[in-house]
Amino acid sequence: MSSTLKLSGFTLPFGEKLGDQLDDFDDGATDHSGIRWGRVAAVVAYFLLTFYYLDHDAAAFAGRQVADTPEDDIADQYVDEIEIGSGFRKLVLITYGACGIACLMHCRRRQWNVQRFAALAMSALVAWMVLSVLWSLDPGLTVRRLVAAGMVLIGSVGYARLLRPDELLAVALATFGCFVSYSLLLDISGGGKPWNPNYRFGGTLHPNQQATYCGMLCLAAYCLPARYGSQWVTRALFVFGLVLLYQTQSRTSMFAVIVGLVIASLVKLSSALRWQAAWLLLALVSVASIAVASFSEGQRAGLAESALMGRTEQAGTLSGRAPLWRELSRFAAQRPLTGYGFESFWTPDNIDAVMKSQKWALQSAHNAYFETVLQLGLPGLAFACATVFASFNLAQSAYQRSRFAGYAFIYGVLGFAMTNGLLESNFAKLKYPTVIALIGVCSVIAFYPVDPSGEGDSRPLLRKRAAAPDRRTGRLSEAIGERQIA
Repeated sequence: MSSTLKLSGFTLPFGEKLGDQLDDFDDGATDHSGIRWGRVAAVVAYFLLTFYYLDHDAAAFAGRQVADTPEDDIADQYVDEIEIGSGFRKLVLITYGACGIACLMHCRRRQWNVQRFAALAMSALVAWMVLSVLWSLDPGLTVRRLVAAGMVLIGSVGYARLLRPDELLAVALATFGCFVSYSLLLDISGGGKPWNPNYRFGGTLHPNQQATYCGMLCLAAYCLPARYGSQWVTRALFVFGLVLLYQTQSRTSMFAVIVGLVIASLVKLSSALRWQAAWLLLALVSVASIAVASFSEGQRAGLAESALMGRTEQAGTLSGRAPLWRELSRFAAQRPLTGYGFESFWTPDNIDAVMKSQKWALQSAHNAYFETVLQLGLPGLAFACATVFASFNLAQSAYQRSRFAGYAFIYGVLGFAMTNGLLESNFAKLKYPTVIALIGVCSVIAFYPVDPSGEGDSRPLLRKRAAAPDRRTGRLSEAIGERQIA
């Protein structure tokens, strides 16, 4: 007899295979649309520990204004991160990949159903990333970053198989809620003053990156169905995330989350209503533009200040981004087809050169599309965009097929990421919001639903043929039955 361990209503038989343990780790949910809360709680705990270590730095941001840190110190920190690295960080990434492989091999209830075009686009992107070692400025750095990216990709495919779409939504809501809340507590305890007009919420992250966390929290709270908890809780979390998003003073993420919320709402409508709603939004924008044009100069100035969240400095240059892009265009023009190699453009020499030109420290292009061109050239950008747009279309059709809120969340996250990428590079780097988006992309590419249950089917056509009766056999049976009756 096998011994058992009972925890919170679910049973793990030690004598069974790992696949049976993972499949039965569901806290009693029997229908395909239910959330297995035991599984969600385990993933939430693991993600909180893993990605807090990988992404967050309370000592650098809690209670401090970003402007208080000298630019030379910031640049030195960037160079140290590139040259030194961390052995424990590598171990954490390997563990993430290993856990994903275990989920991928043993979660057999969710069958494979690979979508060819999106899978080919993603495969081409990965192959181009690997080939970039041949022309990289720093091949050793590129190889190390490729190994890290490979662990994240493999692990994300495994978690896409482990988690149903609504479970991924629940994991996102819980983890982003915990990260943002803990960051706020640390920020206040470290001397942060949210009531100060010049306050920018950072906590354990740079405010621009913290804004991405707040935006993901808003999207998850908005998409979570009311049947999974009290409606006022999700509304409170949405307002909480929105208020803190405003406190980060990140105009890019604020606009991006509005776009994400709009398209997450549109995907829930029928095709005809979706087009009508889109035309209505266009009409409202047109009317609003006409109304703003009729304002006085003082009213327009006040409206602009509100839209810029009080950060009116360098508004004409997009907070210094326009001069930065002109400078980086010179680098991109030297290698338009190949780029400088995956994660190898921002070497210490290039950081120093750009810093001297722009007079501020940075290690990103503040544009995800530009960042991709610098790393992988125009072909890499084409492969990346093809993957994202194909996943965008798959998320929409998956929601229409299954009506799972998790697919609407994935749809909204992709819209949020594409909009945020216009002025930030957050989603071009291996950060936690990127990992959640990647798990969603892998979910619709590798385990696309083929029936209302939302479960994948590795061979749907073969199963349909097996279920359908053979016409010749059916006619022969009818003839035999008629003869017996006669």
